[in-house]
Amino acid sequence: MRNILILLFVSFYFSALSQNNLQFLSATTGAACQSIKYYNNYVFTGTGSTLRSYYVGAGHTTPYQYVFEYRYISQIIRMTVKDHYLYVAANYDGMTKWDISNPALPVKVFEILPDSTGMSTQAMAFKGDTIFLAQFSKVCAYKDLGNSFLKISNVCFPPLFGSINGIDIKDNLLAYTVTQVGGQNGVYIRDLNNNVLLSFYQVGGFLMENVIWGINNNLLHVMAGTNTVEGYFFTLDVSNPALPSKVFEDTVLGVPYGLAMALPYNAENHNDTIYVANWGGMKPGDLTTCYIRVYDASDTSDVHLINYLPAGLWHFDMTVHNTKMYVASEWYGIKTVDVSDMMNPVDEGNTLTGGWNISSDAWGNYLAVANEGYGFKLYNISDPQNIQLIKVKNDPGFCFNACFSHDGQYIYTTNLTYQGLRVYRSDSLIQTGFIQAAVCNGRFLVHGNRIFSKLDNKLNIIDVSNPYAPVVSSSVTMTINDMALGNDKLFISNNDSIMIYDVSGSNFNIVALVSMPFNQDAKMMAAYGNELFVFVTNKGLVKYILNNNGGNYSLVEDNTFALSMGPPTFMAVDSFGLYMAYRKNGLFQYNRNTLSQTGFYRTGLDYRKYTDMYGVQNLFCKNSLVFLVEYFSQTSILSGNPNFATISTFEQKKTGISFYPNPAKDFITIKIGAQNLFSNAYLTVHSAQGKLILRKPLQNTTETEIDISRWGTGVYFFSISDNNRIVKVEKIIVE
Repeated sequence: MRNILILLFVSFYFSALSQNNLQFLSATTGAACQSIKYYNNYVFTGTGSTLRSYYVGAGHTTPYQYVFEYRYISQIIRMTVKDHYLYVAANYDGMTKWDISNPALPVKVFEILPDSTGMSTQAMAFKGDTIFLAQFSKVCAYKDLGNSFLKISNVCFPPLFGSINGIDIKDNLLAYTVTQVGGQNGVYIRDLNNNVLLSFYQVGGFLMENVIWGINNNLLHVMAGTNTVEGYFFTLDVSNPALPSKVFEDTVLGVPYGLAMALPYNAENHNDTIYVANWGGMKPGDLTTCYIRVYDASDTSDVHLINYLPAGLWHFDMTVHNTKMYVASEWYGIKTVDVSDMMNPVDEGNTLTGGWNISSDAWGNYLAVANEGYGFKLYNISDPQNIQLIKVKNDPGFCFNACFSHDGQYIYTTNLTYQGLRVYRSDSLIQTGFIQAAVCNGRFLVHGNRIFSKLDNKLNIIDVSNPYAPVVSSSVTMTINDMALGNDKLFISNNDSIMIYDVSGSNFNIVALVSMPFNQDAKMMAAYGNELFVFVTNKGLVKYILNNNGGNYSLVEDNTFALSMGPPTFMAVDSFGLYMAYRKNGLFQYNRNTLSQTGFYRTGLDYRKYTDMYGVQNLFCKNSLVFLVEYFSQTSILSGNPNFATISTFEQKKTGISFYPNPAKDFITIKIGAQNLFSNAYLTVHSAQGKLILRKPLQNTTETEIDISRWGTGVYFFSISDNNRIVKVEKIIVE
């Protein structure tokens, strides 16, 4: 863990010093719903990295339509409403305070970045005007000054190799949960008056999540996991904070055969009726769906389960207002349940918010995105700074790949369940053909009328010349670490060698091979022209040149570079550079010849610093653009072109808009000619690293002043859109 943090710090440090050619342009938005809160006829949702508000008041219809959207880089983990403010914990983006007096148009008040590099903000709690943030490796206290904040102190730290994931405060007592495999796993109680640890209640499970205090009593409700797929919810009586005692426990059943964990994750307390979201929590005797569990905790001596409320399948959070419960669901987005009769709840339907992002592919002006349990989506990216959703295909079956045919007329998808390969027309998304069996669980590369697909220890070659009857024409047994295509050549890496096949026409002939020494393995790779970049364990990044001497090919080592961060998760290359994505460090751009760093984009990074399971899913280059596929943060479009802002495709027409001064120090003034006033204009500002700094409506005025005094020095991109169309982009230097 410490080595990873050091590398991450070094990465950020050097990227800040280096030239940044890697510009964030835009991204797809929305994903499965993971957090949800109600305020004044609206529900606010964290759908992956996207914050949205939906109107659910009088006259609403299901499914609801969102009225506000804001994209973070990181995944939104938890949210809290306090007075007329919404507080959002968004992993590596830290915590953001929003004024939601007008829920249809929230205003960002301030954001608190993680206290130190690489820290993940997990949860928040409040004591008066002090905000306490669980930042994985510490709890930090901040003074809320209204429109700004002041760091007070670090309150506490977990034991070595532990993480703080949940936090709540009542009176002067701070309760927080720690996950720590060494035995100090459990609940800690601390006196905030003198910052003294009062007690520790040890738990045998391997995951600790959130905690929530009772309202009219001294009970503390704890959400945790076990060493199996079962979840564990229990209640402590903290009348004596130095000696808390367990007064209730409930084991939450998981999906059988280890398919889903039943981890109690979030809870909401309504006058000591406790609603608990349990991820994949099941109900005894019913394995068809998952449930919110509701407990009566009004009597300290008689905490008990009231009932199970429908939550669809995998779910993460809920919020309750009067007779309605809104569930944050992975598969169903927002599930609305009428709980006017707690013993006979009524499911009122779903509002799909999107699915997790598994893969993407681009062809011409179009982008196809595979959204796991939500099928796939088709976007228009003719203006890559303003992506437009065209169609959605919600066919069942867990979509893991979505790739265009070589001519763009069809979209091929791979799926976990029935019909392992499907073929759709790209104009209508009507399905034309399929292969019943599984064909892929790794790389999926389209070349001409063939697809080269990894399935376990096989290379499947799929003939799609007839889109109504695709067929696996052959399967070759081989170990595959990675594959890449370039100049009618298929490159395959494994632990023993790098193999190059001629795949022109209907060929599949090996034309060159490089054997690996016994202690070296060829891993991730990227090809551009006759250049091949391969990460080789115990050696580094190797650049090869594929030579052709009258039809006799040879793969010759050109140079080797040491990579301090080790093997990249994914690699890609185009004419502007070599790109390496790391789940814990971000996306880096390098010069192809010298490997000097030329750009950096932070990305959403891994999931709460737990594992390498989530984060970046793929990385590829098409049409002189870079496409970054992230599980929670969707697909981002970037450019590695240092002259991007000046190329003709994106030259801005004269709009009568000016920004001054530039460079600037304290304020930027935006002036719009009276003849050019817009009907629905927004200002969006990104840092050079692609982080969204500001998004606000531009009132119907000719002059707007923006306070930049707290932004820090660097390059910022100001973008003005009208009715979702970019009309002006300006690069501003802040001194």
